Amino acid sequence: MPRWLSIGLWIVGITSLAIADVGSLFYFGLDGMCANEQLFDLPSPDGALKAVVFQRDCGATTDFSTQVSIIGASRSLPNRGGIRVTAKPTLAAGLAGVKAYMEDYPYGCLEQRSSRVRVLLM
Repeated sequence: MPRWLSIGLWIVGITSLAIADVGSLFYFGLDGMCANEQLFDLPSPDGALKAVVFQRDCGATTDFSTQVSIIGASRSLPNRGGIRVTAKPTLAAGLAGVKAYMEDYPYGCLEQRSSRVRVLLM
């Protein structure tokens, strides 16, 4: 095996291990900084599931967030993260930054001006 290939494989291997170590730190280590405080739960009509309303708090640098998890009726709320789904009343609810950018949109051809107006009217 050529020396350059051997050195390249060592670099790839060491880099892969470093990435795996950092990933496992975030997956296993930092999740312990967060806590769930269960507020209340509501059973489903057939009693098989329940909606658990809770606050997730990850420390002093972040604000808490109120969340809902749908879990089996006999299960308890785990003290870890999961899949997050966010619902908003309109698609334009989270576009404040886009609107601010489009107010100073630097391009002036007809198509780009119409795109700017469309966003600003939302």
